[in-house]
Amino acid sequence: MKASASTLQLVSLPPRMPGPQNTKRKRAQQKKKHRTRTHASLVAAQTTHCTPSDSPSSPTLVTLLSPTTTDAHKAESLCPDRHEKISRLEPVIPSPPRISYGPPDDPILILLSNPIIHDPGNGPRVRNMDAFLKSSFAQPAWTADQLCAEFAQREILQMLCTVLPEEIALCLWYNKSRRIGRVCPACLRLYTLDDAPPDAPTRLLSEQIISGLCSPICFMLAAYRAPAAAKVAWGRMAEDLDDATWELLDIPEPAQGVRLGMLLKMTRLHDLGLAQLCVPELVVDDGDVQCVHKQEDQAKLEE
Repeated sequence: MKASASTLQLVSLPPRMPGPQNTKRKRAQQKKKHRTRTHASLVAAQTTHCTPSDSPSSPTLVTLLSPTTTDAHKAESLCPDRHEKISRLEPVIPSPPRISYGPPDDPILILLSNPIIHDPGNGPRVRNMDAFLKSSFAQPAWTADQLCAEFAQREILQMLCTVLPEEIALCLWYNKSRRIGRVCPACLRLYTLDDAPPDAPTRLLSEQIISGLCSPICFMLAAYRAPAAAKVAWGRMAEDLDDATWELLDIPEPAQGVRLGMLLKMTRLHDLGLAQLCVPELVVDDGDVQCVHKQEDQAKLEE
């Protein structure tokens, strides 16, 4: 046992004595501890800086995903679009110079910039009636018919303009002097009498011939001041109307209105009432025109 204890004492290493190697090792361990402490303090400082209590205005994941956030521009600034950098690097291509295709007073360019006829999807409409009559879209006057040839005179148009607005007067003058060409005075629809379907009511076609009003809706618009007489007067002339209906059509309209009611009444007469307008002493009765003098003239003749 003594031998074994001695051997253990011989085998066991003696404790290390202080020396240069021990001092170097201690310095290395101290540096390592200092590094770990500084790293832990930095991490703790960053976590405390990012807490919502210290910076309540900094955007978080919840505020960025919420649709009612007030910091949406901050969220966009956090994730900038990478295509912006690419677009900034692209060269700016100058736009080609504007080429003028003709002088500004060219009638063709003026016509193209201001079309006479426009189709909104429910049929062609005339935008400028005066320019339409001067264009090739307007049908020529029907001179073979005596009545249409009389209405085609410019003097008749001047007389109509004294009673009706210019646009309505032009429509009425065109409808009365053309064979099948029509322009609706209410909606300015351009059509012909041949456009009516075969199963169309007879009174619809008759009204298109008389006044040019293209549909029952446009006729009701013209007769809005006398709705009771609209059903009776549709497609009929004055000789087919009774006195009560004629009195309803005789309701005065405002002077500054569209005057479609006046057009409706004028078109019930074969001469549009222009004979009475020009010569108030003329009375039309059963197609015969008789000159009725005033009472003073009759008294002079009797003497």
